Parts: sequence; C-alpha cells; structure tokens
Amino acid sequence: MDSAPEKPGMDSAVRNPDDEFSSGDEQISGVDERKLVRKLDLYLIPLVMALYVFSFLDRVNIGNARLYSMEADLGLVGTQYQTAVSILFVTYLAFEVPSNLVLKKFTPSRWIAFITVAWGIIATLTGLVKNYGSLLACRLLLGVVEAGLFPGLTVYLTFFYTKNELALRVGFLFVSAAIAGALGGLLAYGIGHMDGLAGFHGWRWIMIIEGLPTVCLGVISFFLLPNDAESAYFLNESEKKMMVVRHSRSYGMTTSAREFSKDDMRKAFGDWRVWVFCVAQFGADTMLYGFSTFLPTIINGLGKWTTPQVQLLTIPCYFVGALVYMPISALSDRLQMRGIMCVIFGSISVIGYGVLISPSSAGVHYFGCFLVAMGLYVVVGLPLAWLPSNSPRYGKRTTATGMQLTVGNASGIMAPFIFPTLEGPRYVKGNAVSLSMVGMATALYGFLWFWYARENRRRDAGELLAKHRELSHDELAELGDESPHFRSMSIYSFLIAVRSNGEQLTNENGETTSHLMGMFYRTLRMVDNGIKPLYVFDGAPPKLKSGELAKRFQRKQEANEGLEEAKETGTAEEIEKFSRRTVRVTREHNADCQRLLKVMGIPYIVAPTEAEAQCAVLARAGKVYAAASEDMDTLCFNTPILLRHLTFSEQRKEPIQEIHLDKVLEGLNMERKQFVDLCILLGCDYLDPIPKVGPTTALKLIREHGTLENVVEYIKNDDKSKYTIPDDWPFEDARDLFFSPDVRQADDPLCDFKWEKPDIDGLVKFLVHEKGFSEDRVRAGGARLEKNLKSSQQSRIEGFFKLLPKTEEEKKAHKRKLDEQNEAKKKKVKDEKKEKAKAKAKPRGA
Repeated sequence: MDSAPEKPGMDSAVRNPDDEFSSGDEQISGVDERKLVRKLDLYLIPLVMALYVFSFLDRVNIGNARLYSMEADLGLVGTQYQTAVSILFVTYLAFEVPSNLVLKKFTPSRWIAFITVAWGIIATLTGLVKNYGSLLACRLLLGVVEAGLFPGLTVYLTFFYTKNELALRVGFLFVSAAIAGALGGLLAYGIGHMDGLAGFHGWRWIMIIEGLPTVCLGVISFFLLPNDAESAYFLNESEKKMMVVRHSRSYGMTTSAREFSKDDMRKAFGDWRVWVFCVAQFGADTMLYGFSTFLPTIINGLGKWTTPQVQLLTIPCYFVGALVYMPISALSDRLQMRGIMCVIFGSISVIGYGVLISPSSAGVHYFGCFLVAMGLYVVVGLPLAWLPSNSPRYGKRTTATGMQLTVGNASGIMAPFIFPTLEGPRYVKGNAVSLSMVGMATALYGFLWFWYARENRRRDAGELLAKHRELSHDELAELGDESPHFRSMSIYSFLIAVRSNGEQLTNENGETTSHLMGMFYRTLRMVDNGIKPLYVFDGAPPKLKSGELAKRFQRKQEANEGLEEAKETGTAEEIEKFSRRTVRVTREHNADCQRLLKVMGIPYIVAPTEAEAQCAVLARAGKVYAAASEDMDTLCFNTPILLRHLTFSEQRKEPIQEIHLDKVLEGLNMERKQFVDLCILLGCDYLDPIPKVGPTTALKLIREHGTLENVVEYIKNDDKSKYTIPDDWPFEDARDLFFSPDVRQADDPLCDFKWEKPDIDGLVKFLVHEKGFSEDRVRAGGARLEKNLKSSQQSRIEGFFKLLPKTEEEKKAHKRKLDEQNEAKKKKVKDEKKEKAKAKAKPRGA
C-alpha cells in the first residue's frame, strides 16, 4: 500500500501545513467554520475598527487643526508645532510593550475600555489648552494611554483568528486608519465652519467634537468586547469548541504556549528576525506618520487651494489606500504570501515619492500622492500579520508585536522634523527621506521573504540540528517557531495508493481475513496518531506493465497449485505461505474499499494509471507530505519523500522509514535520470532485471558508463558475454513512463479533497449488516474516528513513529554485521569452488 504525507508552502512565513486542510473540520459539532468566521467578523470587527478610527483620528487630527489658527492661538514658533506632534510618541513608545504584557492580566475588555475612555477625555481636553506647555502635557498623556491600543488589538485578533485569516483582519485596522484620515478631513471641513462659535477657533472644536465620541465608545467596548472565545457572549457551546479546534490546528499551540512566559519574552528580544521586522517597520511607519500628518500641508503646497479644498483633496488618497489594501490583504491570506506583496507595493510607494520630488506640475505631484497611498497600508500593515503568524507562543508573540510597533512608531518622533515649515511647499527633503526609509523597509522585507523561503526549504528537507535530534515530538512543539517542524502550515496529510496486487489490503499476520477490516483498523490507527489519510487507487495499468501483470497472474496460478498440494501433504507453514501468495484484489474489493472510505469520511482519488505517480504529483505540489509505499519505484516518479512500512500492522513492529529523494541523489552523487536508469537496471514493474546484475554491479555499471544506453551498448559488445539482456527490454519506454506518467495535475478539480464527518449509521449498515462485523467494535471505531478527525493534527510524523539516530556503537555494530555477512558470502563461494574442484579431480568411475 502506498502513501504520502503533506508539506506546506508559504513564501513569506515559516510554514505550518495545518491551515491548508481546515476544510476537513468545517462541520465539527454541526458548526460551519466559514459561518463561524463571518460571525466573528460581525461581532468583533466593527467594534475594533471603531476603536482604531477614533484612536488614529485623535492622534493625527492635529494636522487638520493646524489649518485653523492653532499655531497663532497658542503662540507656536519655529519647530514647536513639530515638537508637539512628535512628543506624543515619546510616551507612546515607552508604554507599548508594557501595555501588551498586561493585556491578559487585566483582560482585554477592561484594559481596552480603560485606555479608550482615558484617551477620549485627554483628546477632548486638548481643545481647551491655552499655551504650548499644556499642549505638550496633553500630547504626552495621550501617548501613554493610546500606546496599548494598536498592539493590543493586533494580539487580541490572534485570540480569535488563525494565521490564514489574520492579515485581512489587521487590514481592517488599516482601513480604519484610512477612514480616519478621510473622515478627519471631512469632519475638519465641516467643523471648520464652526470657527468663531462661542469664541473658539475651528481647531478647538475639531479637538473637542472628535474626542467626545471616544469616551462613549470606551464604555460600550467594556460590555461588548469579549476577552476570548470562551467568554464570547455571541458564541454557543459548539462554536466555542470549534474555536478550540481552530487554534489547536496550528503547530506549537501547546497549553503552555498560550500563557505568558518570561522565557518567551526574552526570546523575542534575542531573535534577530524580530529586530529586522522592527527596523523595517520604522522605515514604513515614517511614511505612515509623515503622509498622514502632513498630507494636508503637502497638498496645500501643490497649488493655490482654500482650506476646505485641501481637506477634501485628502479624501481620495486615503480611499485609494484602503481600496488597494483590502483585496491585497485577503489575497495574502489566501496565498500565505506576505513578503512579495510588501516588496511590490513598497516599490510603488518609492515611485510615488520620486514623483513628489520631481520638478513636475501640481497635477503630477497629486498623482504621486496616490502612488504613495497605494503602497502605504500594504507595507505598514501586512508585516503586522506576518510577524505574529511566525510566533505561535503567546509570550513571544505579544512581546515581538509590541517591539515591532514600538520601534515602528518611533518614526513618529522623526517624521514631523523632516517636514519643516520653512521648506514648504515642496518639502523635497521630507519626501526624499521618506523615499529612502520606504526603500530600506522594502529591501528588508525582500530579505526576510528570501530567508523564510530558504528556511522552509531546509525544514522541508528534514534537516535537524544536533540540539533537536534527541527531543521528543512534544518537546519540539514547545519550541514554537524555533522548532524545525514549524512552518507556515503543521498538518501532515497522507496519500495512500491502494494497489491492485492486493497484498496491502490484508493483514500480514493473519489477524483478519478481510480487506475491509484491515483497511478500517489501519486507517483508524493513522487517524489516532493525527494523520488524515487520502487513498489513491490505481487506474488502468500502462501497456508496458502488461508483461509484469501476466507474470504476477502466473505466480498466483502456481501458488494456487502449491496450496492444493500443501493441503494434501504439506505442513501448516507451507499452507500459510502459499495461502498468502494466492491473495488477489478484485474490482469488487476496490469498490468495497471505496464505499468504506466514503462512510468513514476519508477522501480517495482514482488515478488515471499508476497511483504512485499521482502521489508524486501531489507531493511535489505541496498538497501532501510524502508517498508511502513498499514499492521503491515510487522514488522514480520524483516524489520528494517516500515512507516505507507506514501501513504495516503494529504486530510486525517494522520501523517506518522516511526516505528523502534529494538525500538519496546526494548520497549517490547522481542526477535523477541516472537514478532512474539505476532502478531500471535493477528491475522495475515494467522490465525484468538483467541476470547476474545485482545492486553493486548495477551501481558500478552506471558509474562507469553514465547512462543506460552506454551500459546496454557495453553489455552487447562485451566479448566475455558476462551479462545477457532479455530479448524484450524496452528501457527507453520504461524511462519515459517515469518521467512523463499519465497523471492529473495537482490543480485539477478531481485532486481537491477534504475529510468529512464519518457516517456512523452508514458504517454500521455496511460493515455490520452487510459484512457481518461486530457492531460494538465498528461503533467504537467510528467514535474514535469522529473524535480524532475533530481534534488537532500532529505536526510531525514522529508522533506516529520516532526517528532514533544511530549511536556510534550501533553504527560500528551494523558495519561489523555487514562485514560478517560479506565474509560469509565469500567463504561460501570459496567452499563451492573447492567442492567443484574436488568433483572434477575425482576419477571418472568413482
């Protein structure tokens, strides 16, 4: 029986295969997962967006207030306005990480409600300040309480959404920023008409009117914001259980990983990748704060506009930014590609700043603002989903996110000073600095994209560091993103190709006599160990295989004759031996197996021809992990990994072998074509082996002559006639079958598969009522199946079998054993030669 486990694929995050296969769990406990996610969006996202809209609005409305006599009223001169803008970030930076660390302790509903009410009060009172000093005090306090909101919301969303859903939801926060920017301009335009009302200039009304709703929102959030899925008032019990399942799919989401740990916090500070994210975020946020705060000023300098016109002209830029970001974030979630998106849209923003710097018309410069806005939220927002996705442990995730935002927001201190009033209206230096910072961020994200892709390939190859080799599966899972098994997606899915020779559908130890019972219990065993199997059945055999099939049929006939004779005169062992050789699977057997799989909820595929070839296609496409088969020809179809003995019964106690094709080729120092030639030379399903050519000789011939063509030519021209090639030996056709098999491509709709809830009543009807199996055992097996298909999947095959590296003593013992075997063979050959020599030396009549 052949099989293949799955490997993940995400170019910009260390992959974890779990999330790709969530479809199989969608109906757990009668809960539709897609509807559950939509329900989360309905109850959480509007409130989260509202919180960030007012947070961003209260932070940057000072840019709009500047246009309504703020500097004159407060007597601001020189760089005092820039200082007032940037001073907020001094306390904002200082309190981001601490705020994140107390989020769980005080609970999200209490903590977020508290800081929201506090900053609403402070933002409102800013409209009543009388001088520069009181303005600075309000801005410093505003930074203290607002610091916890965005990093807190980013971590808060990870309590409810998986990594495949996170970028879009973080995207809603940035759409909120765009809405706040557009709304700020629109509100400022309207509120500006209150200029002079009650003796207040327009800037004071902007601060007061935009601050008061925040206080009300803080009170509302205390009642409507759940702390986690367990306390979510809008979820029923089944949905809460489903939330546990959703999070347990992710590799490294152990019980301890969900709690804060000082060790995890220290690991965040010691991880160089976190610091690269931080520096890149600084560059991207320079654009965010410079653009958001000074866009009205920049637009005002592009032409002769009135203040209301400037406010209205900012709105389309923010609208374009939001319009671009939402589909890109959804696409990055679907494809699990963050890095490439950051590089593409970072480059677009760089071009936009280049346009702003260029000596062009006002219309061209305004177009440049749109280009900057197109990349703005993508480059700033996607990394805030990218980094948490690669930090499964809560302590590291919350610390790393806080660090990322702290360092990023430090750019808010610098941004005001790169746009000094004296350099208006063009602000060439400010735009040039922004261009260089965005360019730096784009380059760093490009580097991270490359590094993660390379690291994924290394982990996919199964490379283990020495410090990881002695750790158990559970111990590796506790390492989080440092585990060699963590990727951007930890489900391992298996393709099992059910072959037509029948031997794999029976119990080798005679425990059962039914192909159905053997398949039922071995499938249960795999599912018990976190493996979700997919069976692939052989289709029509290739024409070249007809000779092999005829020989198999002949052997069955001979076995039947031997069995009848053994029943007459043989021992029990002989009867058992010939009985096993007579096993043959019919079309009816295959149909039974397919029906069984259907009621078990296990998917299957019928290949066009060879099941092993179909397994290899899906393995190479990343849909499965490996091909599990006893047929070494499977490697010739270019499957990345072959598993042997996966479907053996437990009683055989055969260790499961994991064979990596790239390691095989590296060890043999061969290209794939030479490897296939070697396998053909040794004998495959399509051709007989050449007599007297064993493994050592075949390897020697391939090494000496390079190709099978050269080997055949050498044998034919050898005067000694040491080897004889069979008459019908079309090795070129066999090679073509390995390199160009008849298969369905991985993106074919027939290659889509998912696991369903098992039909217990259908199982009982089929196995008990029709096949006479024990109802208690079938129901118990069905319950195990249902339970384990609901639960999380293992992240590595080591949970099913343990890979034990050989010690030096074991290696020496193995070498001694091989040497002894070789010596025994040599001695046997030598003794046989002596016996022949003695026989020849005897007198003829003796």
